Amino acid sequence: MTRIRDWILANLLIILASLAALFGVVAVVQTVRLDGFQIDAPLVGEFGPEGWIAKAERLEADNLAIIAAQGEAEEMHLLELARIENERRRKAEEADDARKKLQDAQLVLARRFIAAGGVRPQADRNPTPQTAPGTQGGAAGRTDGEGGVPLVDGLFVTVRAEDVEICTVNTSRLMAAHAWAVDLNQ
Repeated sequence: MTRIRDWILANLLIILASLAALFGVVAVVQTVRLDGFQIDAPLVGEFGPEGWIAKAERLEADNLAIIAAQGEAEEMHLLELARIENERRRKAEEADDARKKLQDAQLVLARRFIAAGGVRPQADRNPTPQTAPGTQGGAAGRTDGEGGVPLVDGLFVTVRAEDVEICTVNTSRLMAAHAWAVDLNQ
C-alpha cells in the first residue's frame, strides 16, 4: 500500500496536470459545441464548426424571415384578390352600361319597326290572322302553328308590339351577357 501511496505522491503533479488537461479539453469541446469555433482566414474565409447557440440563432432568424415572407405573401395575395374583384366589378359595370346602350338603341329600332307597320300583316297577304283551333279566336284556323299563335299566309306571324319590345330587351341582355362572359375569359 505504501508503494501505491508513494507512487501517487510522486506522480501527483502529473495526475493533476492530466485531470486539468482533461477538464480543459471537455470545457473546450463543450464551448465549441455551444458557441462554435469559427476561424476567419484571410484567403479561405470563415470555416470551422457552427455552435448550437449560433445555429439556433440562425434558424430562429430563418424562421422569422419565413414568417415575415408568409405574411407578405398573404398580404400580396389579398391585394391581388381585391384587384381582381375590382377589375371584375368594373367589367360588370361596363357590360351593364353597354347593355343599357345596346338595349336603348335596339328599342329605338324596334319601335321604328313597329311604327312603320312591321308587325302588321301587309295588304297583299291575308289581312285577317287566323288562330290555331281551340284558342280564343274561335275560328277553325290552320293547325300548322302552336296553340294561340296567329298565322298569316302560313309564313308570317303577327306579333304584338309589346312582345317585340320584350324580345328586343331580352336579346340585347343576352348579347351583353355573352360579351361580358367573353371579356371575363380574356
